[in-house]
Amino acid sequence: MYTRADLLERGAHSRLFTSGTLLRVLPGCYTRADAPASLHEIARVLQVRRMPGATISHESAAELLGLPLPMHLTRAGGALIHCRSGAGGRVRRGRLVHAHPSDPPLRYRVRGLLVSHPVVVLQELTARMTHNERVIALDALAGRGTAIPQMPLARIREVAADLQGRGAQRVRDAAGDARERVWSPMETRTRLLLVRAGYPEPTPNLEVRDPLTGSLVILDLAFPVLRVAIEYDGDQHRVDRAQWRRDRHKDEMLHRLGWVILRITADDLRVPDAFFLRLSAALER
Repeated sequence: MYTRADLLERGAHSRLFTSGTLLRVLPGCYTRADAPASLHEIARVLQVRRMPGATISHESAAELLGLPLPMHLTRAGGALIHCRSGAGGRVRRGRLVHAHPSDPPLRYRVRGLLVSHPVVVLQELTARMTHNERVIALDALAGRGTAIPQMPLARIREVAADLQGRGAQRVRDAAGDARERVWSPMETRTRLLLVRAGYPEPTPNLEVRDPLTGSLVILDLAFPVLRVAIEYDGDQHRVDRAQWRRDRHKDEMLHRLGWVILRITADDLRVPDAFFLRLSAALER
């Protein structure tokens, strides 16, 4: 990160700032186009040098916390840097930074930066995220899918219950649908899809041990009493040879133990009718 004043003092020509060699990432602050500063570094400079005392918030905080986000809410997707500048300030929305004139009800510290609390972040973003996306973020927070230590679901619901104002109820609704031991967004999407379609709620990431070999496998979603399992297959399950072999060994073991294994893909989530027929048949058997 470089400031315009520092570069000019070192002898840089003013043409440098329009040459494409540098990118302006904050008012008066630049980074190399071929090696751009990270979001963490940009937020640190904003918080320490440009707006001392500000709290990083909204999508910037969410990304720093490692919450799963839709692309349009990420830095790579063009999102601005967001912060809360404190009570009594004014809204400042520029091409690079959006400053909100308030303090968050709760803060969290991540890698030396002061950010909005993860649950508060979802309230800040409630108008820009769907219910599923909020549940995905909370599943990750209660699981092991973020940049910070996982948070017990009871604590998430406690914080959500205390929220006030716009979006608070939506966050509480998402917290009610969130579960622990969920390790991928697609597991969340599949679980919510099944429940809304009227199926019993499956158990996420169920452990099954083979009594013959002692090996342990984990099922993405399962109906353990009926011994029906659902495995989400992303592209890596098709193109990664080692993953493909593990899947085949896993299926062989589970079939031997009397399980029915159904595999679901992104196409099935978009048009689930055929998968529902397969699932209904498996549950009935």
